[in-house]
Amino acid sequence: MTVVRRANWNGDFQDVAIANGSTATLGEVGIRDGATELWASIENSAHKGLDAFVVSVRAHSDSAYQIVANATSDFTTHIKSPIKGAGADFTSLAKSASGTLWMDVKGLYSVLFQASAAATSDTTLDLFYRTR
Repeated sequence: MTVVRRANWNGDFQDVAIANGSTATLGEVGIRDGATELWASIENSAHKGLDAFVVSVRAHSDSAYQIVANATSDFTTHIKSPIKGAGADFTSLAKSASGTLWMDVKGLYSVLFQASAAATSDTTLDLFYRTR
């Protein structure tokens, strides 16, 4: 695994393997006190496209995650808070494709990103993020 540090990103989860037909956690981003926004770049760096992408949030360390985006329209036509904008439909992100996501994270404890690969093969994702 080659670790690539990208300028202006303050965290990353790289080379996350997503097995065929299963859901994998890309990473959990802890929101530091005072942060109000999160930007994420999701890159499908190998093999096959995705068939699902889920963004969940929680307000406290003891609370359960609540799904805030997991359908095509959540990233394209019916974007709602806390998602502020998306540069791709992550639910079907093709191989070698990427996109950015912008979120309002004021008052949140953490954000969880999960994905699953299309039905015929495994793939690998990279997620770079920045909060402020």
